[in-house]
Amino acid sequence: MTDKQDNKAPNEAVHAVMVEIHHDFLRFLTRRLGNEDGAADVLHDFYIKVLTRIGDVRETERLRAWMRRVLQTSLVDYYR
Repeated sequence: MTDKQDNKAPNEAVHAVMVEIHHDFLRFLTRRLGNEDGAADVLHDFYIKVLTRIGDVRETERLRAWMRRVLQTSLVDYYR
């Protein structure tokens, strides 16, 4: 396999999970922050972090846990 093919599977897995978790994460953030605009801002920052660090994904089975940690970090960054 070429490097391009090796990266294709994690990239597709990340995108698929991002679509699946969007509403759950937005709902979680809205409850946490008390407003949808702030939640949308944090979710946007979360997406940027995930997409820029997509190459860090080694195990697609643990992808959701990794994304939850990235979301928590994004929420902490929002409060700073």
